[in-house]
Amino acid sequence: MDNLARKLDDDTVHQATGTVVKQQAGRLEVRCSSGTYPARRAVSCLVAPEEGDQVLVALTGAGGCYVLAVLDRESEAVELTAEGDLTIRLPRGRFRLLSQLGAKLVSAKELTVVSHRFNLNALDGNVALGRLTYVGRSSTESTVPARLLIRSISLRR
Repeated sequence: MDNLARKLDDDTVHQATGTVVKQQAGRLEVRCSSGTYPARRAVSCLVAPEEGDQVLVALTGAGGCYVLAVLDRESEAVELTAEGDLTIRLPRGRFRLLSQLGAKLVSAKELTVVSHRFNLNALDGNVALGRLTYVGRSSTESTVPARLLIRSISLRR
């Protein structure tokens, strides 16, 4: 009977709110009303907790503490992180990344874009490549020299 009672206590999980008091190299320390606990970020918590964040934690009967969600933070900055590979899969619909101030795709090794059709539109652009290999069935280039465009606009007035 004693073993059964201990097993039930180990399986008990309590939720609480707390404050992240330390965040260093992926290790967290969270202060709740019941004490301060070393904590791990739950896999489903994609927002990386920072010091000072108000968080929702799960406290296990076995002494574990998991940050389930970041509830509130002083700054507006949010970083989504995953320890391993991250795949976002949309069986239907579209994926959009929208930003008013800019967006960057950065990879230390390789960036691959695969699509049936690819469009790139910009008012101004730069391409800098150390080496370029082009393989295609056909190529169409179209440029209008600025002098001709200015003359054309001047003649229309």
